Amino acid sequence: MKSHILFYSGKEKCTIEFGVAFVVNRSMKRNVLDFKAVDDRKCILRIKTKFHNLHFINMHALTEDKDEIGHGSLSSENGRSI
Repeated sequence: MKSHILFYSGKEKCTIEFGVAFVVNRSMKRNVLDFKAVDDRKCILRIKTKFHNLHFINMHALTEDKDEIGHGSLSSENGRSI
């Protein structure tokens, strides 16, 4: 992955629990305005384009096989502004 940059939001040690990321080609690095790791389930990448600045939001989505406690904790967080 030498030709790409990884913008990662998650646990420091590489685990299979949560974590979200963006993979950006190194040639596009100069267009990255900002990367914000909100927490281990959410991150935001800002990219400069010719006419606009784009915001990409990456969020970990729970699946139906998770318990209701997990669904409720993420749902209540999603109601607030990032």
